[in-house]
Amino acid sequence: MEALAARIAADFASLLAPVLGGVTLLGEELPQGHVLRTRLESLQQAAAAARAFAQRLALLDPQRQLALHRAEIGELAREWLSALRARLRPDITVEMGPAGASETVRVDRRLLEQAMVELALNAQDAMPAGGVLHVDVARVESEGRAGELPAGRWVRVRLADGGCGMEPALLKHACMPFVTTKVPGGGLGLGLSVVHATVRQHGGRLDIESRPGVGTAVSVYLPCHITETHPRDFTPAMGTAIASPGTDAAGYCVLVVEDNAMVRRSIEVTLRSAGYQVTSVESGERCLEALARLDEPFHLLISDVVMPEMSGEQLVARVRELRPALPVLFISGYDRATLARRRPPGGNEHFLQKPFDSEDLFVAVRKALAAPSGK
Repeated sequence: MEALAARIAADFASLLAPVLGGVTLLGEELPQGHVLRTRLESLQQAAAAARAFAQRLALLDPQRQLALHRAEIGELAREWLSALRARLRPDITVEMGPAGASETVRVDRRLLEQAMVELALNAQDAMPAGGVLHVDVARVESEGRAGELPAGRWVRVRLADGGCGMEPALLKHACMPFVTTKVPGGGLGLGLSVVHATVRQHGGRLDIESRPGVGTAVSVYLPCHITETHPRDFTPAMGTAIASPGTDAAGYCVLVVEDNAMVRRSIEVTLRSAGYQVTSVESGERCLEALARLDEPFHLLISDVVMPEMSGEQLVARVRELRPALPVLFISGYDRATLARRRPPGGNEHFLQKPFDSEDLFVAVRKALAAPSGK
């Protein structure tokens, strides 16, 4: 089910990319006070909500790779406490007991914090009149008996509320995608499934206890670690200064390869609006034909990853025979880590995940062109 949801997320992201690009361009072109401005702002809000939904779906990918780093659980708990208090209503009190463990875990800090916030927001929804959310951290030793955690040392993070609780029939399926624990119209049913996927990808386990009218307690178990930090996979350098979208765009020739006509047209229009010269084709073979013409001074190749007949990775392998130094910007509904698993990243290759808006595209293009061989 989770793998299917991840595939749907990738396809949905591809469909959404031209919508986001078009809405952003319209926003830049319509003057303030225009009669259509109000309608456009509604479209922008809907597009942003659809983008957030696609990103949540992508989190269900069981093959997703995490940016794991060592962290002390007490430090993480303090970070989570600050995040929870910032996100919850004033009538929700967060009480965190002293960390009963001084253990090291290997976690993706950003994703695990998102999971904790998601659990807290669920607890808040279960207490519409306000209440207390109890959070505690403890060390758990397991001997690996049947039905228990695997043998070893674990950290347990437990969030307990005094809310409405769940019926046994709902509790049994609470972590399945698109099963919502909220009232009708109150959620999409992705919260607990995303948390469950995140915890499992950390090598952990999620346990839920709930009684109607009494409340719910969610326990996140994470294995203790003493291993060294792993290097990040295919992560672009951060902090690179990016010029404004149209700066020095004139003179740059960009070749776009995308089999989806809507996405291809959106990228073409977006880049041309900033002054780039753009050639767009629908297949790898057409791309190779364009590159074989020596009079075409291309400075950047933008290629989808999943295409019929010739994938983006296969295309770039052949492109390197014609233009070894040509920068490549991969675009895909799948995340960067999935791309890295399909093919180890080569030199001067960059990545932009769908769905993206025009500003995302401009930033990615400028970053790719900033490489030494960009022009």
